[in-house]
Amino acid sequence: MATLLLEYSADVNAKSPYEDQREFGMPVLLAVEQAHYHVANLLFDHGADVNAFAYCDHSMVECLYSAAMEASAPTDLVRRGFNKYLHPEGNKFSVADNDNWLGHKTPEAVKLFTRVLSLGGQPSLQSIVRQEHYALIEDLFQSCPEKPGTMHDHPHGTVFMNLCDAASWMGYPQVFDLAMEICPQLHRPELARTAIKRALVSHNRDGSVDDYHQLITTQLNYLWQLDEMKSTIHNGLLLPHYLLAENYCWPSNYGFRASVSSPEGLIQLGKLFIEYSFEDLDRRHPETQRTPLAEAAWRGDHPGMLEYNEFLLVRGASLCHNDPDESCPISIAKRRLAKASNEAKRERLKQIESFRHLLYNYHSWYLKTCGTAWNCLLSCKLSASLIKYNIEEKYNMSDLLFITASPYQDDVLNLPVKDLDTTIPFYEDFMGFQVLERAEDPHKRAILWRQDVKIGLAENGGDPEEEGSYFKVSSVQAAFDFFSANGLTKCENASLSEQINDDGIFFIVAPDRLCYCFGEE
Repeated sequence: MATLLLEYSADVNAKSPYEDQREFGMPVLLAVEQAHYHVANLLFDHGADVNAFAYCDHSMVECLYSAAMEASAPTDLVRRGFNKYLHPEGNKFSVADNDNWLGHKTPEAVKLFTRVLSLGGQPSLQSIVRQEHYALIEDLFQSCPEKPGTMHDHPHGTVFMNLCDAASWMGYPQVFDLAMEICPQLHRPELARTAIKRALVSHNRDGSVDDYHQLITTQLNYLWQLDEMKSTIHNGLLLPHYLLAENYCWPSNYGFRASVSSPEGLIQLGKLFIEYSFEDLDRRHPETQRTPLAEAAWRGDHPGMLEYNEFLLVRGASLCHNDPDESCPISIAKRRLAKASNEAKRERLKQIESFRHLLYNYHSWYLKTCGTAWNCLLSCKLSASLIKYNIEEKYNMSDLLFITASPYQDDVLNLPVKDLDTTIPFYEDFMGFQVLERAEDPHKRAILWRQDVKIGLAENGGDPEEEGSYFKVSSVQAAFDFFSANGLTKCENASLSEQINDDGIFFIVAPDRLCYCFGEE
């Protein structure tokens, strides 16, 4: 069929259906993507451009390069693709130069890649970052960092900039380590800030959470050492909490190697930026005038947004009650909820079961405040979280501090429960704790925290009725008023003292039968 089409003058460099006129070469790209290498060779025989660029970040050479590496192409072959950068005087390269690795057993992808290079095909700098060819990257930094990058790297820049851009977008901290070591004169504060921004907003991720954490930490340390941190924060040159809310988590990995960004990654990075003095959690974006919390409300259906929303609230982020609707978190959550499809609402309903009891007890108050039906209440996980914190403000929970936790017997981080999974929602919904970490070995256990006070629940075989904790709080009356009003007494198998006793304490028995005492001493 391909031969017949070529006989009738089919365009071997046909453009893609997209509007960008610089994009072309769909036939040969599709042939390579589908591993129809004989068809690709036929197209090259008829003049197909070896630097076909059918998508903005996906050249034919890069696709073939990846296939050749999967087929165990030698790294020296890849280096030949950068001859004009490394050896400008001896740039000519032919297939005959590679007889030592070409033969009848050579994979077809490697043979075709060799031919493409001999015809002038140019791998992108991004592609050698993704293939982790660090020796080649090091040589490029040493020999030609300020030469123009390849035609396939966008936006067009120098070798140094294009390698750093790819590293920050896709999560390769080792590339930045090499760049800062070999070319310190080219590394600038603005580049460090840009690298951090790109690491936070990218949805083209190959690296893990730890890779991005390492990359960002390196750039923060660089700014700190140059005494650039104060001006960066004061002048709003970097708004990390807003960027985390706006872009960090996506519902898909868009074909890249990393899994969808996890809630744990969000929290880990949020804590990192606070450690480096990005402590203003209400810093507004100059264009949208939204706070990070408002942006989290806008993106409430993305993975991790509930957790990040609660992370911000626990650390004092404002609910901005007096803001106009377009920047008030509750108003935004309400509007997004109303526009959600029935399918999305059904999916979100599964996610927010842990909030059901809390919302039920304040159904009337929520209806009056937000004017939406009960079914809608159960359809937005983020809205539920925001309402939870409105309730806590209403009952002065923000004035209540948990100061210490002391066990009745041995270890407050090893309190016995029968079923950890069914136990945890009570602590999250009614006592304001969050899960800090979980483990399965030697038995299922979880560490929960609230205002730096930690308790641990474990399926350790102990008797819950013999254990519990004493919580020292800033105000017994505030604690008792809150637990009396937040629906705890209607929770099945939970109980609360009828009043504060003469010793100035009261008790809660959790559904897991652990007993908790609250006092100020």
